[in-house]
Amino acid sequence: MQETGITSDIQRFSERCLSAISNGSVDLFNVAEHGDFWSGNIVYDDTKFFPMLSSGDFFVIDWRGARLDGYAGIDMARYCISSYGAKGGGAGNVLEAYKASLNISDFQLSLFCMASMGRLGMHLEQFPKDRYIQLVKSVFGFLGVHEQLPAQ
Repeated sequence: MQETGITSDIQRFSERCLSAISNGSVDLFNVAEHGDFWSGNIVYDDTKFFPMLSSGDFFVIDWRGARLDGYAGIDMARYCISSYGAKGGGAGNVLEAYKASLNISDFQLSLFCMASMGRLGMHLEQFPKDRYIQLVKSVFGFLGVHEQLPAQ
């Protein structure tokens, strides 16, 4: 799909995801999705001397695009990309803990993330298309780097 800016690898994986959904081999479920979850939307409690995520000394802001019928994984993937970079070493442990907490596979995590990207693409409204394509490529690349995309 060169005219859209989406690479053939992303297109092939998306088709694989659609097939898995169609044949029922993936159990879809919804979660609350922030929609713009990244490190810049986490505000730490400045009344604490050493605020920590693990003790709840933070607030998540900018819930404008949130939805209750969201897809698992995309908020965590975007947080990891913003915190660790596309090749960040610490992200793998975070993703493993996240998958274990939801009892989902590598493939399910990837499918849910790309489904969220597909939904966003259908409703760009004020979101610039070139930034959307960049975001899709970033998420897809991140999932591949962290071995969340299963072999074909």
